[in-house]
Amino acid sequence: MGSKVEVIAVITRGGSVIPSASLMLTVAPALEQTGPIDIPGVVNGQLEIDKFPDGVVLKIPRVANLRTNNAIEVNWRSDTQPGPNPRNWRDHQRLLAVTPDEPFHIHIQPSVYQDFRGEWAQVFCSYYLGAGMSSVTKYGMGPQGTLAFQLV
Repeated sequence: MGSKVEVIAVITRGGSVIPSASLMLTVAPALEQTGPIDIPGVVNGQLEIDKFPDGVVLKIPRVANLRTNNAIEVNWRSDTQPGPNPRNWRDHQRLLAVTPDEPFHIHIQPSVYQDFRGEWAQVFCSYYLGAGMSSVTKYGMGPQGTLAFQLV
């Protein structure tokens, strides 16, 4: 598991030093991705939408050190132009890690992409530490957690 660290605050006021009680914290080990996210239907940067009338599956490989009640967030956006920061939100899902030592398989409904032929899609994933899913505990997965492709 992680290392322990002692945390203490010291306030200096009017020449006096006022220490707080110390608190021992355990530093959690880093979350480590074991591979990039993948949609098996995306080939050569394209998803042929007619081949997937019932939806597609986003595969997120196992994340080392993920714990029960950490969470995964998936965002699917698209735009008429390729590039970063597509304008149109198409899907947003959050899932608690119930079996954190296993990969995630997330079904994407066909309504997310069927009417957007020709657009460029970007799927990006993040983790949340803890079940509260607060933005202060949200971390992007970086390049391994991003997938960009055209809907054809």
